[in-house]
Amino acid sequence: MKSIGTGIVLLVVGAVLRLAINLPNPVIDLGTVGVILMIGGFVYLAVGILLTLMPKQSITTVTNSRDAQGRNVSTHRVDER
Repeated sequence: MKSIGTGIVLLVVGAVLRLAINLPNPVIDLGTVGVILMIGGFVYLAVGILLTLMPKQSITTVTNSRDAQGRNVSTHRVDER
């Protein structure tokens, strides 16, 4: 979920730089920086949404054995990806 929020923040900051700030700056064009931030924010947001919607995969490993007294022992391990 952090990537979705970060993508939205990048989109908003980029839009503000592109559309709302008109400061003359001979070193850097703030409109271009805004467009770059908006593109990056859109990509970040799209990846975050795709990762959120992808089904989670898990592998369950069950091990059955006997301890020193002859009792059955089961071990369960779940690895989520």
